[in-house]
Amino acid sequence: MLSKGVSPNVATYHTLLGGLSNSGRMGETEKLINEMQERGLGPNSLTYDILISGYGKQSNKKESVMLYFEMVRKGFVPKLSTYNVLICDFAKAGMMKQARE
Repeated sequence: MLSKGVSPNVATYHTLLGGLSNSGRMGETEKLINEMQERGLGPNSLTYDILISGYGKQSNKKESVMLYFEMVRKGFVPKLSTYNVLICDFAKAGMMKQARE
């Protein structure tokens, strides 16, 4: 893509992030987010949803929650799917109080 002079846009990055996230390759998503930001494309609510879902699938509550708070702090509105990932992650860990919150 780059060799043909075509710059990736946010949708391109979301497709790549989704694929990496679904296959559990969260370390690579971090590199891709950095590349995205270097190109002047900041994360949006869908970016956060993809990442929170990916970390949730790995049962990485700490990273999921940190991203959730970062998302809200930046003014993005979480989708129902974002909350579902967080609720399921806490419930799997037996943390029902946090799941209800």
